[in-house]
Amino acid sequence: LPLEQLNVFYGSEKLFSNGRYNRVKTVHFHEQYDHGTKYDLAVVEVKRKFDLTSASRPVEFGQEAFGENLLATVTGYGRNTVEGNMAFRLKYAQLTSLPDSQCREAMGEDYYEGVFCLDTSAGAGFCLGDYGGPAVFEDRLVGVGSYTVGGKCEAGLPDVFVDVGHFSEWVQSVLEAEPAETQ
Repeated sequence: LPLEQLNVFYGSEKLFSNGRYNRVKTVHFHEQYDHGTKYDLAVVEVKRKFDLTSASRPVEFGQEAFGENLLATVTGYGRNTVEGNMAFRLKYAQLTSLPDSQCREAMGEDYYEGVFCLDTSAGAGFCLGDYGGPAVFEDRLVGVGSYTVGGKCEAGLPDVFVDVGHFSEWVQSVLEAEPAETQ
């Protein structure tokens, strides 16, 4: 999509309702992102400050790599099944991070340093429309949803998340750079 069509929606559990929009000024993609699944991380710069309320508050950014066997909360408006419709109410699930060895095995040659996997074998997990959404642990953003192994949600295969703590130095360098010119 062209930059002028991108908005950040926030402040409501209902999609497109009762929330606020903030126009995107620019998107800073990780320099190793190749429009595939590796290094699927970006920093979005918005045109104005967010209006914080009881329904919208910032979370701390993870500074260290996310660990194994920890319970993360994931949220999204995505589908319940590949064939299903988008949800219009924000959904959430609590998923456990898998040991690195299981993540490597599940991802195969797609594995790279800077990702972690969440266990979806109990049935809950990300689906189409959720990717790009957060994984939060103890009020700290620890991951950004990238994809589901095998490309099919609800199949019990792990969800892959970019580990924001692993990339914290890169994110900090983007945040400390000169702001983009307003278009």
